[in-house]
Amino acid sequence: WIKNMLLLIACRGAAKSFMLAVYCILRAMIQQGIKIVVVGAGLRQSMVIFNFMETIWANAPVFRDICGKGDGQGPKKGLTACYFRIGSSEVIFLPMGSGEKIRGIRGQVIIADEFASIDPVIFEVVVRGFASVKSVGLFDNVQSAAKEKLARKLGLIVDSEVVTGANVPKI
Repeated sequence: WIKNMLLLIACRGAAKSFMLAVYCILRAMIQQGIKIVVVGAGLRQSMVIFNFMETIWANAPVFRDICGKGDGQGPKKGLTACYFRIGSSEVIFLPMGSGEKIRGIRGQVIIADEFASIDPVIFEVVVRGFASVKSVGLFDNVQSAAKEKLARKLGLIVDSEVVTGANVPKI
């Protein structure tokens, strides 16, 4: 909750999609009124997280009682999108496609599932507009931050200064 951008990298079968489903449920329950947008390269991809949330909903009677029975609470499947209401919060699951059909969506939290399969141009032009958080040049910023973190770990950067050949620490 305290980071603006988060990247979850793990091996296959590490329950990444399930963790994102639990995150969406917790965030929507605790921070009432929030709007979370989950995008994937296609509707099938974004529905992976939706299906996990739907399974949790179906098997958790206490969770359903907390959310209430009226006002369209819980999961709703549509032809072009899926929705999940938890109290006054909403989680929307959208296919990325060419990006033309999803313009105009707004949300406070954006989750891009299978980020590598999303066209960078569509992400920068369409998805970054969903939230008010600045994400221009996100791909370059993520790469630069990873390079700087590795350089610090290796001792090649100390307090934003590059270590020169004579004083490079021995590893």
